[in-house]
Amino acid sequence: MKRWGQLSSWQAILAMVVIAIIASTAWVRLSASSLAHSTTSNQIDDSLRELLSGIDFVPARSMFDDLLGTQAASTLIDIARNSSASNEIGLRLRAYQALGLYPQEALAPLLDAVDQHGSNLIREGPELLLAKTSMEALAEVARSITPSNQTRAIAKLANVLNHPSLDVRASAAYALGHTGLLAARFALEQRRAVETAEQVLIAIDRSLSTLGEN
Repeated sequence: MKRWGQLSSWQAILAMVVIAIIASTAWVRLSASSLAHSTTSNQIDDSLRELLSGIDFVPARSMFDDLLGTQAASTLIDIARNSSASNEIGLRLRAYQALGLYPQEALAPLLDAVDQHGSNLIREGPELLLAKTSMEALAEVARSITPSNQTRAIAKLANVLNHPSLDVRASAAYALGHTGLLAARFALEQRRAVETAEQVLIAIDRSLSTLGEN
């Protein structure tokens, strides 16, 4: 094997380029890992905060993947779940929205979130927003998972149709329609037969109409 002193000038240059590429790749991976770690420590990086600061806009999955690497889904899950003082409600809501881009990784956390945020204790305020957004994210995920998991998602959303809050029931009805799955129609029709609140009935009818068009 040749030593550095025995290499020709072009061979030495080529070797230095290869080393630089390897070092650059390692730095990118380390940066993504460090960013994910700092996020789970309740310190959201400015770049990630910017991605999650849009109004009614969810960045493409590639943007999260480029920034966070393989830790993208788990980082978003941590943000959505974390109710610390440094993690404002807007970031949590948009993290839930972004989880719709990660159907396989986000299914179980979103099922849990709908249970948590759709509890009978919720009436209004931030928890109502979290309930609505987590249900919509679960509906988005339901469009891209296996039939057996679609059944789980629809059953979870259908259960929220019994919530005492008409706002939460209406949100659940909307989410069921957003799944685009005909299996959601049965749950909506069952609830329609006993529902008395006009707001919820309107949401049910709109979702039934949406499902009928698919």
